[in-house]
Amino acid sequence: MKRANPPPPPRGRILFGIEPAVYNNLGIIHLNVGNYEESVRCFQTYHDVSLRDTRIDKAAVANAERNLALAKRKLANGQDVISSEKMLESLKTVYERRHKGTDSTDSLRHGIAYAIALTKAHHTIEAERLLLELSAMSRQVHGPDHKLTEKVTQLLQKCQRRFVSIYGPGLCLALRYEGHSNHCLLVRGPIIEPEHKQVTFKTKKYIPALGTPVIIEGMQHPNTHLNGKVGDLRSWDKESGCFTVQFEDKSLEPCSVHQEKVRTLFELPP
Repeated sequence: MKRANPPPPPRGRILFGIEPAVYNNLGIIHLNVGNYEESVRCFQTYHDVSLRDTRIDKAAVANAERNLALAKRKLANGQDVISSEKMLESLKTVYERRHKGTDSTDSLRHGIAYAIALTKAHHTIEAERLLLELSAMSRQVHGPDHKLTEKVTQLLQKCQRRFVSIYGPGLCLALRYEGHSNHCLLVRGPIIEPEHKQVTFKTKKYIPALGTPVIIEGMQHPNTHLNGKVGDLRSWDKESGCFTVQFEDKSLEPCSVHQEKVRTLFELPP
């Protein structure tokens, strides 16, 4: 669309409105899944495109400014992070002290609430392991067709999906690695078009979503002890190309790891 001259109206007007709308929708998707860095980038482009062309009305520009401001607040507001961690501790205390180990309906409900909070805070590994326990318990106590069993199953399936952000297509569902070298990833997407064909991308062309479970590979001295360790991606620094990884092994401190050293885990180790 950018390379060619736009067709005359009315088709030209229809094509003209696609670009800002796409960036706005992508920004909303990233915002909803907690990928605030990409959300800011998309909303910033939406704002720039809307502001650059006088044919776009002021309402669109104002909408772009509101969305961009919201995404920036989500990205930069440390108070939200603190509140999130406090809420996690509270939910964990309630679940583990009062309900863990029991097979009551209350145990399932509190466990589900805790798992949802873990997922939103990008504690994906812990959330997935908890949901596996809850799923087995609910099936045993209530059976496979009970509403709580179905809810846990849906949450588990959602938690087990791995997303990547690819420049151009946007947010895609990662399916598996292709080949023996694990340098290419098969994806389906973007998720706004679930019927989109499957495509293989080289690993340097995509960014895993925050919260993605990964395993560390190829670290050199003095960090060779991190090779084979499993953790969640908690933050992303675009300039350095590094993620902050929070390891499942609580004896290990969070560490900054280059994108090329993390490999997406599609199945958690036992």
